[in-house]
Amino acid sequence: MVNLWTSAEDELLIKLWKEGTLTTSRIADKINSVYGKGRTKNSVIGRINSMVNKGMDLERRLSPIKPGLTPTKVKAKVIELPQPRELPRDSECHWIGAKGLYCKERIRKGSSYCEHHHAMVYVSYNRPCRR
Repeated sequence: MVNLWTSAEDELLIKLWKEGTLTTSRIADKINSVYGKGRTKNSVIGRINSMVNKGMDLERRLSPIKPGLTPTKVKAKVIELPQPRELPRDSECHWIGAKGLYCKERIRKGSSYCEHHHAMVYVSYNRPCRR
């Protein structure tokens, strides 16, 4: 689908671009509100580049977003998980539960887990996956 820019849209784009107060996303929103089309941030950038390549005098500009207006960084909350207390023997299930404790049920042959936890970890092709 070809979505050509009209001369009226081009004029508004150039005006808003030269003002330098709106981001490309906001310019697209403004054009959409006036002309009712589905312009995007990327289509605005592409149109500006196309105009520059055709020899129009449009200067490259810095982002109008001011450093003080950027979202503040939120410190990540560090959650300490409990350390497993006692390591299981080779014959005990290695599944670690919510409180950091091993299951310690007798393991299934050829697995590190008991029957119940083995079924949760390994999905057979013969049966549908449980979700």
